[in-house]
Amino acid sequence: ANTEFVNDWMTENKWFETDPDMTKTARGLLQAELIADNGNQSPKTQLPKVLEEMKRIYPDKFKAPENPNVNRGADVDKGSKAKPKAGKGLKRSDLSESEGLHFDQFVKSGIDEKKLLKTIQEQREVS
Repeated sequence: ANTEFVNDWMTENKWFETDPDMTKTARGLLQAELIADNGNQSPKTQLPKVLEEMKRIYPDKFKAPENPNVNRGADVDKGSKAKPKAGKGLKRSDLSESEGLHFDQFVKSGIDEKKLLKTIQEQREVS
């Protein structure tokens, strides 16, 4: 299972092994995670931490692709997404692009999708 997770992670993070500076940084961060975990390899917890730190260090490398429709204009007012009605439940499609990226990472790391959506909905209702 770990080998499959690592292979998936490397497939999703094409910069690893193709960008020498980022690869060196990621390897250093992974080494730090291994030391912090007393040498125990746990890719499912360590690689998401490495990726999070890489996004902080190299924010320009992780920007969302330009939206070709940004300057097109629209006939409708841009507004925030309507909050889901109570009882309906939040769906993946209700999340913003940024929330969706984080959501996908959490789900890939093994977190239950329905529980995660419920937690996000509860957080929105509190704020």
